[in-house]
This record gives sequence, structure tokens and C-alpha cells, in this order.
Amino acid sequence: MDVGEIVIRDSELVGRRLTSSVTVPRDLRKYFKSTHFFVNYDADITTDRSILNIPLLSTVLPLAWLTGSDIYVEKLDQTFKESMDELKREFMKMFPKAPFTTSINADVLVKNLIGEVNPSERTALLFSGGVDSTYSLITNLDLKPRLIIFWGTDNYPYPENKLQWEKIISTYSEFAGELGLKFNTIRTNNSIILDDRRISHDFHEFLYDGRFRLVMLHTFVLLPLAAPLSFGRFDRLLIAAGGHPRSHNDRYTLSPTRPETDEKIVWADLKVRHDGYVPREEKISGSIKEYLQNNKLKLKVCIRRLERDKLNDSTCPKCLKAILTLLLAGIDPNECGFEVDDSTLKKFRSFFENELAQSTFHTIRTWLKFQNYVPDQINYNLYGSKEFFDWFKRFDLKSREKNVWLYRDIYNTLPYPISRVLDKFYRLIGIWIHVNRPPKHPKKTSYET
Repeated sequence: MDVGEIVIRDSELVGRRLTSSVTVPRDLRKYFKSTHFFVNYDADITTDRSILNIPLLSTVLPLAWLTGSDIYVEKLDQTFKESMDELKREFMKMFPKAPFTTSINADVLVKNLIGEVNPSERTALLFSGGVDSTYSLITNLDLKPRLIIFWGTDNYPYPENKLQWEKIISTYSEFAGELGLKFNTIRTNNSIILDDRRISHDFHEFLYDGRFRLVMLHTFVLLPLAAPLSFGRFDRLLIAAGGHPRSHNDRYTLSPTRPETDEKIVWADLKVRHDGYVPREEKISGSIKEYLQNNKLKLKVCIRRLERDKLNDSTCPKCLKAILTLLLAGIDPNECGFEVDDSTLKKFRSFFENELAQSTFHTIRTWLKFQNYVPDQINYNLYGSKEFFDWFKRFDLKSREKNVWLYRDIYNTLPYPISRVLDKFYRLIGIWIHVNRPPKHPKKTSYET
């Protein structure tokens, strides 16, 4: 599917606001919610367009790979361009059905240097307040990492959910200050440029039925947004590894976030490090628990968009997992940004006995892994946790799996406007199809070698 050239228009900088736009061929317009892109930084940034063009280019590049489209940009950092060519080869192993014929064409390539940085503050960390980035912070405190938090990526469009985000930013700005660390907030409309749902639908075979944002775009949303901020500040950037280590032959955890991909996304003379390849249960029971013995800590893991000034709603699936992991480690979740009382675990038990019946392979597999971490003897009894884990250890999770792949296949086969209507009907009857399914790789691909 070669549909022409995607053109990145010259980025402009007014004060600390970066704006860019993209011109796309007619056949690709349906995959864009907006062609106007912006990023608001809270500090002065470089004015060189070879760097300012990076955030938008990296956002549209994965779509170009899927469609075989070339990208044109007038000016670009040479190291970044070369790193994208290397990264393309890595992604070709993961998604061998996609064309990947894309060329990045730039009139001018610039060999940039980050410039002089403070040797004791040369490291930055992409920080969310979640378990993974908190673990990376704690285990790298000796590097005095600058914390960079994003508003407008993933599930949180900017400037929505203002009360919740003001709470998040004030909490971690104060936290960074207490640790003597630099802190930056980057606000962007990145998450509303591409139509994630439509791209996932139309290219489901290339993506092995995974969601475009989760299995391909995630890496490109975060790291390049920090490029304009890095000059004169940091030349080493850490991105926290996910909580479940992934290997190249693990078909059920297909993800772009791994050392082989993250560490190829570089510009100028900056280096990226994929940090903390440790299961989340071990992160909490190890370094995080040790840190909490003498320090206070607030976690932010919630995936819900809250209209209140709270870090977590304490009921969503990610909150549930974090709360149970904390309790298993003997840590009071109320000390970590959650709201838990004696009724909480009764509600969680009801979730497993009832709502989990609507879950898929991916969800069940996650809970089966967690179940293996529960020991036969529980030494803590916070909020009735001993009784709960005694029950959970024996709970038959495998019988709760619901096969929704037939519904997913019907959704993907139909034209997208009809699929959108069908999806609304699915939700009414309790069928949730937008999760990662086991990728349908052939028995042997270059991805597994």
C-alpha cells in the first residue's frame, strides 16, 4: 500500500511552545484526527529545526511504515535519521507482514551535539509515578535524574482532566524538590494526532491484532518529545522497562518497549537506556519496599480519567493490581496514594468471581502470573489480606477466560464505520475486544531468531 509522501512542515517555536503540522496524501487522511501538532515545554528549548522536527516526525513514522509511505522533512538531526533506519530493521523482525519500504527524505541533515551539561545532572528519567518509573528513580538516585512527566500522551489528552493533572504535577514536583531533583512537565496533543482505533482496525493483520498504540507507537510517543529539552541539560535518558520482562520468542507480550528498540531512539550525542528489566511484583517487594521504610512515596497507576484532584481511583484494573501487590508485600496502600478499607478486598473478590468472566487470554495470563507470586503462607493481614490471598491462591482463573476472538475477527473484517457501531453493541453486552490477543505469528519468523 504505497500512498505517497507524508510531509512534515517546518516546526515553529514561539516562547516555549512548539508547533508543527503535517501534510498527508488523501488516502491517509482518514487515519489522522488532527494534522496540527503542539508541545508546550516549561523551560527554554533549542531553536534548531533539525531537532524541533523530531517529535512530529516520530509520531507519524510508524503509520508510514505500515502504509509504505515516504516522509519528507526539510531539516533533521542526522543521528536521529540514522537511528530511525536502524529501528526500522528491528521492527521488521516484529511485524514481518508490514511493508516497511519507507524512506525519510531530508534536504539538510545536521550533526548536532547536546553541548556542555552539568556532570552531576547529566541524566533524565521519563517519569509517570507508576511502579516502573518509580523503581527506576529509586535505583538510580545516585545519578540525580531529572524527572520528565508528560500530559497529553496515552490515555490522557491535554488539556483535559485538569484537576487530576494539577494533582499529579504538584505531587511529583514537590517530590522531586524533596529529593533535590530537577523536574519538567511536557504538555502535548500528541495522543490525538493519529486515530489509534482505525489504524488498529485497518492494519490488524500487520499488527497481529494488537492495538497500534500499544504494540507499535508507544515508544515513539515518549522519547522524542524530550529531544528539544535535552540540549544543555542531559545527554543520558532513562526509560523504565515494563513490569514483565519480554523476550524475542515470547509471542504473547509483543511490545515495542524493549532494549533492542528503545536504545536505538537517539539524537545528537545523547544515549538512551532501557532501565529496570524486573517484574513489578519484585520491584515493589524489593527496592520500593526498602525505600518506604524511611521515606514517603505516592504511586500513580490509574488508567481512568478522573475529574477530581486524586492520583488514583483505587478501583480500575491497574489500581487493583497495584493494591494487591502492595498488600502482598506488607505495604499499606493508603500510604502510597490509594484508598483502601476493610471493604476493598471484598469488592476485589467479587470482581474475580463475576466481572473477570468477561476477560480475555491477555488479562487472565496477567493474573495467572500474579497468582504464582502468592506464597502458601501469608505473613501480613492488612485489611483482611491474609484471608483474601488464601482464597485467591486456590481460585481457578483459567476457567474464567472468555474467548472473544471471534467477535474481534468479525469487527476487523467489516468496514470501519460499521465496526464502530458493532463495537458499541459489544460493549452493551459486556464484550470488550480492544485488548492485545496472542499474536498470530507463523511458527518460525525472523522475529524469533
